[in-house]
Amino acid sequence: METLNVKGFRLELDGASLYKDGKPLDRKARKLSEMRDVLMDPGAINSKSMDDETYFMFRALSSSDDSEAFKKYGVRYDVTIMEDYKLGMELNKTFGHYHPEAERGLSYPEVYEVIKGNAVMLLQKKLNDTDYEVILVHAETGDKVIVEPNYGHITINAGPGRLVTANLVSEQFIPDYKSIENKHGGAVYLTADDKKLRNKNYGNASVSEDRNRPVPPFLGGSVGIYDSFIKTPDKFRFLNKPSLMGELL
Repeated sequence: METLNVKGFRLELDGASLYKDGKPLDRKARKLSEMRDVLMDPGAINSKSMDDETYFMFRALSSSDDSEAFKKYGVRYDVTIMEDYKLGMELNKTFGHYHPEAERGLSYPEVYEVIKGNAVMLLQKKLNDTDYEVILVHAETGDKVIVEPNYGHITINAGPGRLVTANLVSEQFIPDYKSIENKHGGAVYLTADDKKLRNKNYGNASVSEDRNRPVPPFLGGSVGIYDSFIKTPDKFRFLNKPSLMGELL
């Protein structure tokens, strides 16, 4: 087993399974059959088993000692394990979603950490009826990424091997999957042969790539986001009050 970067309790990875203090954790799996509506080419997966599990989600993890802090600040810590699996031509990815409004026209933000592997975080924001801003954020082991208010997002496993990510997010929000599903995925599809193909269901999408996206100083360094939160929870108030984001970035 591989011990993950969390000091509050013993969190260990064994393949696609996660153990807390030696005990296996319950997980929610996303099956291939559930991904059809967000794929570039749904027909390309017909030769595969629709029961294949493409990624696994572990929700609201904490030690008993730390649970009060998470409850007080209305935040949860999740881990996602994503297989190195091909969705036809596409790289494996999460279904994708937007966050609802938290305050003042701003949606709930989210903080991600790549625990193991290589990821591309697809961030997209609707600017008007026809235009979208799309940012492809490249992140590797140890990197942190903030999903800023009003961006939808999809995590893509750039490989090789499994991708393990963690996130901190408000426990209040309910993800909006329908907006991504209705357009058959994100604004860009990433393929195994390193192509970035536009999704014709979007209008004009300006696409940029970012390999050094800045994060606030309290998220820098080798300390994981779980321990950063436990050490300075006040700094994460923006997860429920996104109007505080201006003080951070």
